[in-house]
Order: sequence, then structure tokens, then C-alpha cells
Amino acid sequence: MWGLWPRKIEKMKKSLKDLRAEDHANELTRILLIDDHVSYRQALANMLERQPEFKVVGEAGSLAEARKLSGKSLKDVDVAVVDLALPDGDTFGLIERFALYEPQVMILVLSGSLEPERFTRAVEAGAAGVLDKVTPIKDIIEAVRQLKDGEALISRPEVIEMLSREGQHKHEALQAIETLTPREREILRALAE
Repeated sequence: MWGLWPRKIEKMKKSLKDLRAEDHANELTRILLIDDHVSYRQALANMLERQPEFKVVGEAGSLAEARKLSGKSLKDVDVAVVDLALPDGDTFGLIERFALYEPQVMILVLSGSLEPERFTRAVEAGAAGVLDKVTPIKDIIEAVRQLKDGEALISRPEVIEMLSREGQHKHEALQAIETLTPREREILRALAE
């Protein structure tokens, strides 16, 4: 009779573990959308909310609206989907602010203009993923899932390419400075200060 207790206790522990895993799986991924194109933002919100594990908890169409939202606590946001260009400015500062003050918010940049410099700047600001707006919705949904699970979307080859390009630009800048006369260097230093 006493030999049954350890088995029952183990079974109960397993059941409790399964319930906790189920609760975690049933947690909603709370999403904030920041994009000035209302029809695109609403369509994206609609498609995301069709997924049982997603809930759009806020929307903004400008930096001013996004700042009002970020002025409130963003503790209830898991993933922020952010366009880089809004009517009242670029969102690089906003991304940096999220990364600094709300590090639990994973930032997915979804932009129509992804020149390499802007891509690099978004990643440096704190974006965990960068996608073009022409990305199919199923891939955007998968990207949000990955970010919720703590996975960055930027592949190792992309990061290596980005860093090598950055290194190349620095090398070219140093070479250009070496060709300057002492007086030109002095003027350049004064401008920099």
C-alpha cells in the first residue's frame, strides 16, 4: 500500500507540470502596432487577431500617439510591430526608448523602405527583427511567434554582412581623413566639436 504513494505523487507532479505548460501555451501574445497607414494597420491587426494566441492591445499612427502609449506602462505588451517612417518622424528614437525602458517588448520593424543603412540603424536601436512590408502575412505571423519565444529574426549572415559593411565604411572614412591637409583636419575637428 505504501509503495503506491510515490507513484501517485509522481503522477500528480506530472499533471501539475502539464497544466503549467498548458497555461503557458494558452497565454496571449499581446501586440502593439505602430504604423501610419490606417488600412494596412487595421488589416494587419485583423489578421493577427485571427490567431487564437494573439491580441492587439494598442495601435498608433504617429510618434505622438506612440509616445502617449509608451508613456503608460507597456508591461502588457510582448511584441511591438513598428514602421520606421511616421508622418512626424523616424521611429529610431522610439525603438531605443522601448529597448531601454521596456526590454521585455520585442520589436519587429515592418517597413516599406529597408535600405541597408536604415536596417542597420534599426538593429542598433534595439529591433529584434526587420521585415519588408511586402512580406506575406503568414511570415509576419510566424515572426511575431518567434519574437514572443525570445528568438531574434536577424540571421547570423545578415549580422556579419551588416558589421562588415560598417567596418568597410569606417575604413573608408579613415582613409579619407588621411588624405586631408593638417588645416583641413583642424577644421574638421572644430566642426565635430
